[in-house]
Amino acid sequence: MASILALSSGVLVTSCDDDDDYDTNQFKGGVSLTAASLQVTCGAYMTFKGTGLDQITSVQFPGGVSSKPEVVDQYTIKALVPEEAEIGTVKLIYSGGELETKQIAFTEPITFDDFKADADPVLAGQNVTVTGTYLTYIEFVQFATGENVPVNNDSRTTLKVQVPLDASTGKFNLGYYSVDGTDTTEVLLESKTELNVVVPTEVKVTNPDAKAGQKLNIAGKNLQLVQYVNLPGVDPISVVDPSVKDKFAAVSALNVVLPAEAQAGNVTLTLYSGLEIAAGSLSPLTPKAAIKDAQASYAVGDTVLISGSDLDLVKAISFTSGVEASFNLVGDVLKVVVSQEAQSGDITLALANGVTIPVSGFVTTKPELKDFPAAATPLDKLYIESTLASRIVKFTFGDVDAESSVTSDGKVNVQVPLEAKSGLLTYTMDNGEVVTVNENFTVNTYSFCAVYEFAAEQTIIGELLKCTVKNPSALTSIKLNGEPTTYVLNGSTLFVNVGSTVGKQRMTLVSGEGADAVEVEYIVKVQGAGLVENLVYTDPISVTGWGGAMLPVAFPLDEMPEGFKIRIHIAEANSDLQVMDGYWGMSSSWGISADVKKNVGVITKATIDEAINAGVGYVDFDPFNYVHKEGETGRYFWDADGNKWWDGSMMFNADGVIISSIGWIYDYSAPTTIWSGSFSNAGWAGNQDLAWGGYDWSLVEAGQTLYFTVEKVNKGSWACISLRHGNRWGNLVDAPGQTDLADDLDATVIEFVLTQAAIDDLVANGGLVMTGDNLIITNVAIK
Repeated sequence: MASILALSSGVLVTSCDDDDDYDTNQFKGGVSLTAASLQVTCGAYMTFKGTGLDQITSVQFPGGVSSKPEVVDQYTIKALVPEEAEIGTVKLIYSGGELETKQIAFTEPITFDDFKADADPVLAGQNVTVTGTYLTYIEFVQFATGENVPVNNDSRTTLKVQVPLDASTGKFNLGYYSVDGTDTTEVLLESKTELNVVVPTEVKVTNPDAKAGQKLNIAGKNLQLVQYVNLPGVDPISVVDPSVKDKFAAVSALNVVLPAEAQAGNVTLTLYSGLEIAAGSLSPLTPKAAIKDAQASYAVGDTVLISGSDLDLVKAISFTSGVEASFNLVGDVLKVVVSQEAQSGDITLALANGVTIPVSGFVTTKPELKDFPAAATPLDKLYIESTLASRIVKFTFGDVDAESSVTSDGKVNVQVPLEAKSGLLTYTMDNGEVVTVNENFTVNTYSFCAVYEFAAEQTIIGELLKCTVKNPSALTSIKLNGEPTTYVLNGSTLFVNVGSTVGKQRMTLVSGEGADAVEVEYIVKVQGAGLVENLVYTDPISVTGWGGAMLPVAFPLDEMPEGFKIRIHIAEANSDLQVMDGYWGMSSSWGISADVKKNVGVITKATIDEAINAGVGYVDFDPFNYVHKEGETGRYFWDADGNKWWDGSMMFNADGVIISSIGWIYDYSAPTTIWSGSFSNAGWAGNQDLAWGGYDWSLVEAGQTLYFTVEKVNKGSWACISLRHGNRWGNLVDAPGQTDLADDLDATVIEFVLTQAAIDDLVANGGLVMTGDNLIITNVAIK
């Protein structure tokens, strides 16, 4: 109690000293107040000092009570503080008027002696009666939990408070606020013993297997104390009903709609007090499902019927491949459409709460191979009749894969790899399913000569292509583009003369003679001896995240010849590499191209890996398109609207690509002649002899250039040239229908850059035909 009094004394008092702002003139002959003891106790004296105080007739205290002053002398009086006095200012009344003190503060000995509840334990809504002294000063009651409960009490010795819903068992406090100047402090008096408060009992979920969307029922006593129901997997569900007038009325049942996302597990109730109590467990109803009228197998586009109970709970369906399926519920049957990605195995039904239900018995329709041989020799080309042939993407001989294709007559075509192994033979469908063809397939030992490993991806003109071969003794000859070529065989190391033509060449190893000869074909690349690389940047660049890593330097466009290519050396690739000009240029095709619009290219991870694995480690591509613009000395890219796009700067996007260096290359070697002579054309007759149906246009790559050397027949007369394909004289794809020659032309070389579409046109339609008027063609070359 001494501590409580000390605390009260230190906090409640607003001090008043002799230097308080009163009238201190004691010689003016009037009534004045110079000081007052503002810290008071009910039943004790309060002292006032000043002049002429013997004239005071009444001392009025806040609370509507007064006291008769007792005169000590004309400078000092005192008055008993009534029990009913309250905090406020005191007025001194005399015949000429009144004087007013500053606010008084009490030092009453407030005590919290005991309490008694209406019941033990007490229920929210019942009362607790507190006994003590000076309890009129108590402003609130603070229970173990919950908000402070405001009180307005008229009794000094007793205080009654209603237990709120958010109260819980524990000691509780009586509280008031002490004001000291501008500071307000909360003062608490704690009960000596705990107050026992009722909590819900006999709580349980009565239908733990409820179905989502239906009512979940919870029974118990005193459930009016519950604020939230907590179910696994969902946010707390409020059970507060604002329409209920009597919030303390007894509740013995709670009903909440079971959310579809609710999971199995323990159910708890959160009380208004914040305490949680257990309410049992929850095992939401799950559907029963099985395939109805199951077929032996299902093809793409077929419908699988799934019947059962409570299938309206299904939110998603997926096949074994993990790909979600399209479905709808008709009555009590789920109709599931078989997608191309669907694999044999369980069909998985997924509920909103994450529960999955496997449905067994689904089998995809497999391609059926007819008369597949039990044995084959490497490089044999197998043509097999099959149903659903287009669904087979590869065969695996042991552990060696071989891609398959479909012929025009619908057969599966696969070539047995050189590394094929005897044993298990399977094919893989386009949905990823692996199907066994033969558990004991035999791969015959081959005796013909075949390349085991190339020393490099490409060879320079004038150098011999080097490779390692198997069965070197079987080699009888080598052909280059169908014609015999020279070679040197040193043990298992083969050196081949690849001729003087730049680009892709077809090399054929021939083993044996006559009808028994075995030919193994390879495509090799030949580059010109004049190929020069100029590095622009040599510091490694790590391109991570899709934020546009900028090349710190720009390509020196003014120093570079027309027709150069960009070469990017790549050390590692964990993603595709997106290449852009420095202006974020992007084309709609998303491919390396010389577009007349914005430019971008994507070098795929597969392309990069292929280059790295081949020991080359770089990728070449045509630069972003650029042109000279009149009035400009540099080279820039301009679009149709006159906007400059490329000035030699370059940007990259990737997610884990390391570029080791960047440069440009140019082949200074001369074009390779593919026809020479003197073809005179004085009219639109053309010449089928120049169709070159025998020339292998399939070896040509997009971006290579045709060079036509032409002369004028008649000086000053008009002339032109036109390029067509060999089939019915149609115009060649992507070629100008007619190129006019200047009147004063003596001789010139006309260039034409081949696109892939033009190459495909030449391959498919009998080669090239040239026509024109008043010209002589003397040479056609390619580079």
